[in-house]
Amino acid sequence: MAIGIVTAFFDIGREDWAKRPNTPAWLARGTEDYFACFERMCRLENEIVVFTQSRFAERVAAARAKLGFSNETRIVCKDNLFEEYGADLRKITRVMNMPGFLTGVTHPHCPEYWEPRLLINYLKSFFACEAIARGLVTSEFLAWVDFGYCREENVLPNPLKWDYPFSNKIHLFNIQKLDSQNLVWIIKTNKVYFTGGAIVAPRNQWGDLKRLMQNAFDMLISYDLIDDDQTLLLMAYRNAPSLFEAHFVDAANTGWFVLFKDYNLSPPHQA
Repeated sequence: MAIGIVTAFFDIGREDWAKRPNTPAWLARGTEDYFACFERMCRLENEIVVFTQSRFAERVAAARAKLGFSNETRIVCKDNLFEEYGADLRKITRVMNMPGFLTGVTHPHCPEYWEPRLLINYLKSFFACEAIARGLVTSEFLAWVDFGYCREENVLPNPLKWDYPFSNKIHLFNIQKLDSQNLVWIIKTNKVYFTGGAIVAPRNQWGDLKRLMQNAFDMLISYDLIDDDQTLLLMAYRNAPSLFEAHFVDAANTGWFVLFKDYNLSPPHQA
């Protein structure tokens, strides 16, 4: 059975990010940009679960329906997501507002340092676990794939039913050699080891990842620090390396978005 996919889209005002002083224009991305990417992913024959706001539900459903995949699509509306996780949002906000939080930060324009609603990135394993608990996925393996992952047509697999014989581990994709670099330095310099856009694991391993991510989040907050899911994934990996399998991505030559192409069971159709 092909790998199931969980993704999410919540509007946190990214379209207006470039209006902030000293914030580069490339950080801004509108709803239409995200849906252009998602509509590419909609071509996959895999089952897809989408967590979103009710105002986007019809558009998500229509994007899959026009390709004949309504039966392979589940939509979960969470209009009160930031109320549901309000305690965590307040913790992030407190840390970001501390007078010394930006001391030593080399890229203060990055939203990891000023947009608390990036909490949604931390919640990826929570969404996956909820999809499993609700019985929304039937596949043995489940992948988190960012809503905006398919930025170009060439990231899609050929054929479009994506599958791969992953081992019974939590699979992460790293663009830097894994080392023991100091965590505070990593946060302050915005160094990325693991990409956050794709995670693959057996259904019974997602609970372990959720627990490890929650522990990492709580640890950072206790030290008046916070970062996005990429650093939290690194912390999770360091805390329980035996649960993980890391796959190096040669980002300089192939880009970040190699999940569907490089990890594809079926060979491409011949012309």
